[in-house]
Amino acid sequence: MGRFNQLFLWGLMMVSASVQAANECRVQYKYKNSTGNETTKTVNINAGETKTLNIDRLVYLKNLKTREVNAWVNNYQVKLGKNVVDPANGFHLARVRLKKVKCLSSNPQQPIDLVVQQFKNAGKSASFIARHLKNSLRQNERQIASLLKNVRFTTQQIVIALKSAGYSHLAVGNVLKSVLKVGAKTAAIVLKGAGYSLINVADVLKVVFRQTEQRVAYWLKQADYTQREVSFFLLRHALMAAHVYFTTMINLYNASADFVVGAAKQANRGATEVAKALSDVYRLSTSRIESILRRAGYSLVDIGEALEQFAESDNSSTKSNSRRPKNQPVNCPKGKRMVNGRCI
Repeated sequence: MGRFNQLFLWGLMMVSASVQAANECRVQYKYKNSTGNETTKTVNINAGETKTLNIDRLVYLKNLKTREVNAWVNNYQVKLGKNVVDPANGFHLARVRLKKVKCLSSNPQQPIDLVVQQFKNAGKSASFIARHLKNSLRQNERQIASLLKNVRFTTQQIVIALKSAGYSHLAVGNVLKSVLKVGAKTAAIVLKGAGYSLINVADVLKVVFRQTEQRVAYWLKQADYTQREVSFFLLRHALMAAHVYFTTMINLYNASADFVVGAAKQANRGATEVAKALSDVYRLSTSRIESILRRAGYSLVDIGEALEQFAESDNSSTKSNSRRPKNQPVNCPKGKRMVNGRCI
């Protein structure tokens, strides 16, 4: 190779190295202009250099190179690693301003707990931080919950944040038990408060907290679910037998015979099963059972077949009713007494 060619290649390499050194950071950003149209631009920054941009109505910011970049957005600072986007979902919902960006001289790892504290100090919600920790910093649900707990977000805020980050009810339930150290009652309350369905809450209580169906129903009541909602769970989700369902609803809500039979009918329980449960739990006469089944909408044929098993003479029916008031359950819950056939 001739002397000229050697000098040419050496010069080309030096220019290339110079260009690389001058472009150690490259940041892409998208924003909306005054007409509302979106514009995407990139900016190259030297190591250690800070560039003031003052871009209003920022949509997103992305680091295109390996070296970390600091960016000042509104009143908070965000650090972007390679290919990291801020915000994590790709667009700001509120109007924000990109003030400046800095290409770091080196890539020191900032402790994640410090990042979380800075976000909180800047007024960011637990949900925003959780999504950032999951999508940008690759933290799992247990790590996220622990980090949020350490900066004094409440249990309710943490559960809402984990749901916002896309974690399932069972994953959040395990976090509640193993990381946040709460019991079944608190778990039911905060899961309901986070918007998980009654069935999701019941699943967590049964699978994660290992509660029986009767205890699940009790905790649902403690979380202020209504009599009708708990009834729906017991009959349609837990598939509880009628006599167990009747007893559970009496203990929890002092439920009337008409209510539990009506709910059982809506859940497509057979007249025979329901009639037997009425006889065993409420100790009603055949005539009373027939009346309640009629009011609940059972057909005459179904009622007739059901009552064949519980046929009583008029005398025995009269004696039974004289000994026990109508609609009286087997036992009243602790702390209640029987008045006119009802526990109060």
